[in-house]
Amino acid sequence: AGAGRKIIAGTVFDGVPRIVRMKDLDVEFIPEGHILVLSYGDRPGMVGKIGSILGRNNVNIASMHVGRRTRRGRAIVVLLLDEDVPPEVMEEVEKAVEADFARLIHIAP
Repeated sequence: AGAGRKIIAGTVFDGVPRIVRMKDLDVEFIPEGHILVLSYGDRPGMVGKIGSILGRNNVNIASMHVGRRTRRGRAIVVLLLDEDVPPEVMEEVEKAVEADFARLIHIAP
């Protein structure tokens, strides 16, 4: 993919759209609501850091989907959230996991 291009693959199962690949990593989720997408170097404690920061800021994780290609390589995590993430909390999460990609997406159900 060229600079600035993002690759996302999707499909439909039983009439429900699903994202099945983001960047070059397999990850499956239903795209709706508040969605936090992070890509970072896979290492112990990253999921815990994300959950702790969101929990401390009263943001509930409805579901989490993680993908990676190789052990301790690059990982992607997609969090479906019950609440929006304030900008300062988003920044704290990005810094905590040293994210190389971070986006908050809102899709009406």
